[in-house]
Amino acid sequence: MTPEEALQLIRQGEGQKVEFKQSLAEWNQAIKSLCAFANAEGGTVFFGVSQAGDVLTVSVGAVTLDRFSNNIRAHTQAPLSPTIERLTLEGKEIVAATVPKHARGQLFYAFNVPLVRVGATNQVMTPAEQQARLMEGQEDRSQERDRPGSAVARPLAGPESQGIDALAVGHRIATARDRVGLRTLVTSTRRFLLTEWSSRIEGMSGQPVARTQIPSNEVYAYCLPYVESFAPDIRLVEAFGLALAEAEYAEGLTSMLRVVEDWISMSDKPWPSPSLKAITGAPALLALRVLATWGAKAAEQTSASVLATLLTHPLDTVEWSGQSATLPLVDRRDLFHPHALLDRADLGARYLTEEPWKNSDVAKMFASQQDYLSGLSQFLFLAALLHEARHPDESWPLYPGFKLVQGSSRSIHTLVGRISMRPQLMDSLARMANEDAETFRSNWPKRARRLNDAGLGDLYFRASSDIPEEI
Repeated sequence: MTPEEALQLIRQGEGQKVEFKQSLAEWNQAIKSLCAFANAEGGTVFFGVSQAGDVLTVSVGAVTLDRFSNNIRAHTQAPLSPTIERLTLEGKEIVAATVPKHARGQLFYAFNVPLVRVGATNQVMTPAEQQARLMEGQEDRSQERDRPGSAVARPLAGPESQGIDALAVGHRIATARDRVGLRTLVTSTRRFLLTEWSSRIEGMSGQPVARTQIPSNEVYAYCLPYVESFAPDIRLVEAFGLALAEAEYAEGLTSMLRVVEDWISMSDKPWPSPSLKAITGAPALLALRVLATWGAKAAEQTSASVLATLLTHPLDTVEWSGQSATLPLVDRRDLFHPHALLDRADLGARYLTEEPWKNSDVAKMFASQQDYLSGLSQFLFLAALLHEARHPDESWPLYPGFKLVQGSSRSIHTLVGRISMRPQLMDSLARMANEDAETFRSNWPKRARRLNDAGLGDLYFRASSDIPEEI
């Protein structure tokens, strides 16, 4: 949402799709309103705006928005994931939390109560209203049965995926904005991979371990066969997401993150001993791979909405302890040190530059391999840059894998030029960093210097870069 769009909504006053809160301390009531919006036409809660519509300001701490996002998911059923943005209006900072209009047939509760927006109020839905909404969803599904995406919404992995043109299916679903087809596809794909990969990990982990110490120069060759035993199952998932990214269907990619979350959780699970990292870590490495491949396309097109989805949308995963974690990619430092490659971040970057291009569908989506590598280096650079912004007190930057991508210096200079020339892109990146545009611009030099100076372990000869320090 741009500042201009926010002002236009605020001037309309509270109503069917807008509510004002003076402080983030009112999160309890805000969650109820977000639920009510989700059960109606969608809507936005603005924090830092008086009931009269006057723009005040709001205090946002370092982890305030993450805590707010976690509270929303904890107190809504099904969990809501609104878009939460920091905006600067009239020189004052506010926060906007927005939920889209959801498909009929979906019913949301806040604090175990079904609410719906009626005018400027939140009303408890009667049993009849709840039933009517669910029945409307059934009618929608029968009417959408012949929509182009729904007709081919099969799993993207396993025997039932044979013969699917994932790029074509992705383009159809994105064009039709076919939520029913997308939901069917995601659910069936998750079901197959959760069962198949869990069984595969258990079977492979039981094999005798030939040796425990692998020489540094042999790690990649040793680990790759284990990773590649899983990789064929993701080929169609990777291609499908690329089609959504090209169509800038951010909502569709948000749904696909459910698949990615499963893979990360699978790698974080405490598997029975003995188990090799190269085996148990493979799903998480493949999660990073598809995110980076989709991100390369989004960076090539400079699609701010898709970049925001891939970089900053919360990933809901389960850690080895059984505790849930809700962190976006830019906050998941561990993913950039993949267990599947024995925590070697440089080998993770090598994997991303070499293996996705072997997927023929990936090659179809870029004019050349250099275009793919250019988008990849830009995406990895943005991940490192945003990590710097969101974690200013960390001793070490996120691993600067972009330096290992061929032609990265030229690609990043191109991207920085776009950021400098496009205020809207600057605003979007600032929101991803939880900053306003002016703060983001003023902090650019020190962040660029940190990334320029960041080392690559023992790869000293590739450690320098020349990210422009002025923007």
